[in-house]
Amino acid sequence: MEHGDRLEPTATTNQPEPAATMNEPGDGRRLVSPGRFTADDGSSDPDICAALSAPVDHERLRDAVRAGRLIVAIVASPTDTGESGDAGGSQMSVVSMVAADGRRGLLAFTGLDAMHRWNPH
Repeated sequence: MEHGDRLEPTATTNQPEPAATMNEPGDGRRLVSPGRFTADDGSSDPDICAALSAPVDHERLRDAVRAGRLIVAIVASPTDTGESGDAGGSQMSVVSMVAADGRRGLLAFTGLDAMHRWNPH
């Protein structure tokens, strides 16, 4: 899909193939269709970086993000311990930020290098 393309409703139904089961590799976690990011090596998108470095131009930044991609950090968050006292395990969570005025935002990075500078683990 190119910038400016519009999604139009269609009469056909494209059902994704079923995800792997727990008995298959990946424990049931599989991307059904990785799409246009299949060859993405995680490098920072130069157009997004340029738009972020320039004086505030919301339209330019919006267009750069639409055409590119951002990486959202996912971290393991411990869950409560069970009644037996055993560790409850963990769940995956996105990292969100809260500004002083209460506005919320999702922490996103231009590339893996930027994300690793934020959290090398």
